[in-house]
Amino acid sequence: MYLAMDDIGSDKVEKINKYSNPKDKWRKIDEIALVYGFWGIQISGMYKKKFGLDLYNIPYFICDYRLTYHIGGLYYLLSEDDVINCNDMIEQSLNIAESYGMEDVSFHPPFIYENIDKRHLSKDYLKKIITKWLPKYKNHGISLSLETHVSPEYFIFKNLDDFAEFASSYPDLGVLIDVSHNFYDGYKENNIIEILGNLKITGLHLSDSLVGVEFETGTHLPVGKGNIKFQKILQHFKDKDIYGALEIRGNSRDILSSYFNLNKYII
Repeated sequence: MYLAMDDIGSDKVEKINKYSNPKDKWRKIDEIALVYGFWGIQISGMYKKKFGLDLYNIPYFICDYRLTYHIGGLYYLLSEDDVINCNDMIEQSLNIAESYGMEDVSFHPPFIYENIDKRHLSKDYLKKIITKWLPKYKNHGISLSLETHVSPEYFIFKNLDDFAEFASSYPDLGVLIDVSHNFYDGYKENNIIEILGNLKITGLHLSDSLVGVEFETGTHLPVGKGNIKFQKILQHFKDKDIYGALEIRGNSRDILSSYFNLNKYII
């Protein structure tokens, strides 16, 4: 297992955006990752949204890292038009991943929210999309992974067992475990390992969590600011060739301290 940079740090975002030349921005991102000590970088739409960078023009020196791509964001899957949009999103992601030697593309389950009665419809649409794209990704040597977002009031899965049952139907489907989200939803470290451990785990989204507070203040915390026992999870996965991307809201000090708090469990 290796650690990868996802969030960069609020103060680092400001520094990157002081540059106008895209190559200079990429150089700064490279420098930040090196200072933190990351072996990998998880690229996402953030690079375009926050930095105005073209993900079809990633420079060669970024490709020296082990790269993955996370689609992110919320989307509905309740109509044929939604299916078309989702297919386009996954196809574009495959093109980016193939162009720059990325190892994995991950995405969230569909958002459901006020459409709880259409949970099965959305899940059926997701099955069609996964069935279509898994072979294409496999042919390119890239894994396609679904993230473990299972808050039943927001996403199509009722719980982590429901997610695991769905994912187990697709042996080639990767699973990205969002440790913070799952802990916030009431799953302890042992529960996460027991329910998901036998699936094709491709990565972990790593940040701390507090239960019993508002979602925004209880997830994506710097390691040590919540109650997750990371040693148990990381030592379970440390010998697997997967990434652990630090998805942390905070500044560069928060990310650096989280890196060191996590890295000691996998070296």
